[in-house]
Formats: sequence, structure tokens, C-alpha cells
Amino acid sequence: MSKPRSIHTLAAAWLAFSLVPLAPGFRLVGRGRGARCGAASDEGAGSAEATSATTTEDGAEAKSNGAKEAAEGGEEEKSGPQFPGKFSGSVTLASDYVFRGVSQTLERPALQGELDWEHESGFHLGAWGSNVRFEDGDGSLEQDFYGGYETSLGDVSVNVEAYFYWYPSDESEYDYWEFPVELEYEAEPLTLSGSVSYSPDYYGYAGNAVYLNAGVAMELPLGDEAPVGISVDGTLGYTRAEYAVLTDRDYLDWTAGATISANGTWSGLGLGLHYTDSDIHGDDSDARFVATLGYEF
Repeated sequence: MSKPRSIHTLAAAWLAFSLVPLAPGFRLVGRGRGARCGAASDEGAGSAEATSATTTEDGAEAKSNGAKEAAEGGEEEKSGPQFPGKFSGSVTLASDYVFRGVSQTLERPALQGELDWEHESGFHLGAWGSNVRFEDGDGSLEQDFYGGYETSLGDVSVNVEAYFYWYPSDESEYDYWEFPVELEYEAEPLTLSGSVSYSPDYYGYAGNAVYLNAGVAMELPLGDEAPVGISVDGTLGYTRAEYAVLTDRDYLDWTAGATISANGTWSGLGLGLHYTDSDIHGDDSDARFVATLGYEF
């Protein structure tokens, strides 16, 4: 039996949707047209008839253009403002689903998916899912639902969230809530991050629990014209629970690895390889490499 999964150490996703920026408002359409005048002439009635014909033709064109403008304006009004915010998603195939140093699939592959919605105000909602497999036979699917608010305090990004971990086919009481606060600071070329997560009733009857996590990531300077981008990252986590998680009430976990992201035509495609380990005792928590192949929309 295993579980705990940190907020941003998930290997990303079995079902996902494309990124769709939706900008509210109307597109303004204009078809301005200048006056068209006939030249003065001494040819009398013939000239007047020509001028009259020209004027009539101009009037007809003006009406035609006016009708087009009205029709286009009607189309714009019908379209109306679109749904605010933007959606993003990802789908990932992982060689193992490891959460806070513990395999959630008995070291078997996992198919994972994520769907997120983000508003320009900072509010966001999301859902994440993966297949799971535990030693006691309970659970075949994990679904996580979360929401929160992100803002900036100077150069530091602050994200406050609420997570609900749900195991719909699980007969045991593995479902639980968790409330993380995450900080991120960019000090080029490094990105530093840290989080504190609290759960009043942690997974697997572990009671009250706190999880601390610190991370660092760096994008290698390959240049804008490079066909791929390469980033390296590492994390260190600490779990402290009221009752034992597997065999320990408190333990450390750590990861280190690299991700290759495609640019250009294959933008969104990524390949990752990470080493993960912990000091908790158990076959599902020993050292291993985890490979991921994912696509972000």
C-alpha cells in the first residue's frame, strides 16, 4: 500500500486538452469609403446625365457597402465575448508513477492526464488523473481536483491551493484533502521553489501530516534557434505524519533529472529521465530511474 503525491512532482497526464486562448471582446471591422466626384463639363445634358449616372452608381455602392457593414456588425454581435481565461492540458506516459519517493503502480507504467483552466486574475482550477496499483489490491484510478489563487509579492510568485485526492474504485479510506502554499523565485539562470502542504487526514490513515519540498531548476542556454530545449532540476522533500506512512512517520525523498523539450514543429513534446529515491523502508520506495514521454497543449 502506498501513496502520497506532491503537488508538482507528478509525472503529468493520461487525458488532456489543447491550449485554447480565449480573448473576450469584439473584433472591430471598418470599410471606410471616400467621396467620388465627377469632373465639371461644358457638354450640357450629356455631361449631366453622365454625372447623374455616376452619382446613382455611387449611391448604390454606398448602400451595398452599408449593408455589408451592417451584416458584418451583426455577425460580430452574434459571436459575442468568449469564455474568459485559458485552458491547457497534457498527456504523459511514464515508466512508473512515483509520488514522494513511493511507487503508486508497483513499479509499473502509468498513463496520466491533466486539464487546467487559468484566469488572468490569478484564479485557477484543474484536474489530474493516473492509473494506480497498490499491494492490498485496492484502487485502480486516482483522480485529483484542485483550485487556487496565484499572485506575486515582488519577485516571488505565491500560489495558494486546495487539493482533493480521490480514488473512485477504492474501498479503503484513501481519499484526502491537502492544502499547499507554494513559492517560486527566478534568479536567472535558476528557478528556485519551495512549498508547505498540510493534510488533516493524510492518505492511508496517516492522520495529520505536513510535507515540505524545495526545488531548483535551470534551463541550459542553447539559444533560440536550437531544435530542442534542455532543463535540469532537482527536489528534496520531507514528510512528517501523525502515524506511519508505510513503515515510517517521517522520511526524506529526493529527485534529480533532465527534460528535453522539442521546439518548432514538435513544440509541446517532451522526454524526461529522473532518478528518485527516499530513506523510507520498502520495495516500492527504493532508488530507481523514471522515464516520461509527454505532450503539452
